[in-house]
Amino acid sequence: MGVIRSTRLRWASHVERSEKGSLLKKIYRGKSDGRRCVGRPRKKWIEGTEEDIKQMGIRAWRRKTQDRREWASIARQALFLQGM
Repeated sequence: MGVIRSTRLRWASHVERSEKGSLLKKIYRGKSDGRRCVGRPRKKWIEGTEEDIKQMGIRAWRRKTQDRREWASIARQALFLQGM
């Protein structure tokens, strides 16, 4: 689970650092139109990522992604966290 969490955090920082008008950022931030299936809605990728960040106790994570060294350290910490 730690590898998945770490990879997800690295990807989130990559997306956050991308240019303002990039297609990647538009898709990441945008909302899809249409109807969802009946029942409990599936969790979005960003919701899972934000849960990991919250469990790690990281505040102002979007700002911290701009510093690559600091964020790399955070992603490495996620590798070794157990039971989250």
